[in-house]
Amino acid sequence: MTNDQQAERGYVAATSGTVSLSGAAMREFLEAVLERGAPFRFTARGCSMYPAIKDRDVITVSPLGGRAPGVGEVVAFRSDEERLVVHRIVAVAEGFYELRGDNCPMGDGRVSCDALLGVVTRVESHAGAACDGACRLRTEGG
Repeated sequence: MTNDQQAERGYVAATSGTVSLSGAAMREFLEAVLERGAPFRFTARGCSMYPAIKDRDVITVSPLGGRAPGVGEVVAFRSDEERLVVHRIVAVAEGFYELRGDNCPMGDGRVSCDALLGVVTRVESHAGAACDGACRLRTEGG
């Protein structure tokens, strides 16, 4: 499939030297890079991890390297909907992980170790980045 065909399907878009990938394409690319043992750096979108990771912060996800991450670590994982999600481990029990965004009232449910893709090893703050009012209200209220 050519880049133009991928763009037509919403997988990839290139503008001013930046390549933007859809959620599915981003997850597939991240998985391929991590499988080769290399870290993957990308711009995070959304407010679910506010204030630890703000919308448009640049994060680096590194391979797990065969180790089991622990409570408190922030990981990238494949959701039930096959989306790429970055959330914090809040509990580990019976071989499953309980994950939740720092700014989310509800968790992601039980996540198997097979769904974990990598661990966040660096967060580069986007200058001037701020979460919208709805996210701040949820953080301040809960």
